[in-house]
Amino acid sequence: MPETTLLSQCGKLTREELALVLTPLGTGTHRPIPHAEVVNALVDTLGLRKIGVSAEEYAVSKDGMNMFGVMEIDQGSVSTISQVSDGKRMPPCVKPSAPAKAPAESA
Repeated sequence: MPETTLLSQCGKLTREELALVLTPLGTGTHRPIPHAEVVNALVDTLGLRKIGVSAEEYAVSKDGMNMFGVMEIDQGSVSTISQVSDGKRMPPCVKPSAPAKAPAESA
């Protein structure tokens, strides 16, 4: 990722490693969504629109409850994603950034 880097005290994860993070148990009224499931749903939805992911980085908090990540899509923009497993403090969200600027053409 040339323009965006995820900073993490706990280290960065691949999507495959993210799938290994344990999901907390649900309750009668709340079912936590695994972090990898959120990421895969986002990637699948982008794919339906013919948008691919060219680079991605993820991190989780020490307890695995919070997930943060950045994705660079093949159209030159970067989105940040975040999720809190208990879903009570912050729902999963995606925040697109401004599209990357095209390099200036030489005269």
